[in-house]
Amino acid sequence: MDQFEYNGVILEYEVSGTGIPFVFLHGMGGSVEQIRSVYEPVRGIRLISMNQQGHGNSGVNWDRFDFDHLGDDVIALLDHMGVEKAVLGGISMGAAVSLNTAVRYPERVQQLLLIRNAWTDHPMPVTIIACRNDLCHPYEYGSYLAGQIADASFIEIPDKDTDGMEHKRMINEAILRMF
Repeated sequence: MDQFEYNGVILEYEVSGTGIPFVFLHGMGGSVEQIRSVYEPVRGIRLISMNQQGHGNSGVNWDRFDFDHLGDDVIALLDHMGVEKAVLGGISMGAAVSLNTAVRYPERVQQLLLIRNAWTDHPMPVTIIACRNDLCHPYEYGSYLAGQIADASFIEIPDKDTDGMEHKRMINEAILRMF
């Protein structure tokens, strides 16, 4: 894993593939391993994943551990890599961080992929993915959000415990459609 420092915190990240930059963020308690478990490499996409503050071997500043600062970390990573604009995506907390980043830095976000949560008030292509039988991320929340965001696409997928292979396949199919 590569590292960079931002606001006194060391953050880990990794890059694979070449092409359109796609920052894909893990959920609370996860790491880049969560991204590896659902993402299948796609030709023409440069996957950028980061262990967010307090996850993996990334440091943390608990006084600055909120969506604004986690979103700023994403922008700092893009700056560090010399990336002007990227597709952002995330799972759970990663979706909230992606959304926060897109709302505050719309000029840096090409598209947005929110898996199991989030909302936006800034028009851009938005795909919302939800599944039933998920106590932390109610299906109804994803469905409601899709109805509130103009032109958002909504995809229901099976939960990962019932059919992990189909869960992963459908996430990757949605990613392919975005690109």
